Amino acid sequence: MTQLDSWTVSELQELADEIEKFPIGYFADDNKRGIFLLGYWKLANKLVAGIKLLSDERLESMISDLNTEPWEPADAFHLHTKLQGVLTMLRNHLAVVASRAASSKPFVDPKLIDELRAAELPKLDLGKLIRMCEELNECYARENYLACALLIRAVMNHVPPVFGFRTFKEAVANCGRSVKGALELLEDDARIVADLHNHATMRSKEPLPTLSQIGPFQASFEILLHEIIVRAVNEDPGHQ
Repeated sequence: MTQLDSWTVSELQELADEIEKFPIGYFADDNKRGIFLLGYWKLANKLVAGIKLLSDERLESMISDLNTEPWEPADAFHLHTKLQGVLTMLRNHLAVVASRAASSKPFVDPKLIDELRAAELPKLDLGKLIRMCEELNECYARENYLACALLIRAVMNHVPPVFGFRTFKEAVANCGRSVKGALELLEDDARIVADLHNHATMRSKEPLPTLSQIGPFQASFEILLHEIIVRAVNEDPGHQ
């Protein structure tokens, strides 16, 4: 486990919340000042240690001159004020970390792709479908979400013969109720996202697809592959 792994996103988020909600009014209370300053020191130093493990130059520059062990109330209030900007930047950084962590996982479970390789359908070649799934995982890992959107749509256009239909819309309409609900998400939403980025002509400012646009279709896409594998098994005359 690396140093960065030991500081999970959730732990740093909880630390940021704890500092933000700290009862700083007690810094000015003669009877409670020492106890609360000590508690604040610990949180501030823990935050600084965590930020250093993130290796973010902007965050490190923000904490480089912080006095994380102030004895006077005025210095403590000043530290708390400066930390608010640090916490905002930290949360933005953690959001990016979480996004990258999500996209580092394959869009299609490799086990499913292996099952597709082992599957056989009479008169239908699954080779291109397998290759599209492999490329989809490659693009997803590289955060090439435009290519992901187009590949998802390409698979939808490619697989209807497996179900005995000409179009994906027809295949979805004739699926069982539980499967139909999942595949409708692909037909109704994933296709719209792909078409938006594929057919829109150039404008003065172009929005690019993000993880948030592609991620919601992962479960439905895998259900589609499950259905293809099931049909291959059921049509295998040697399967008992």
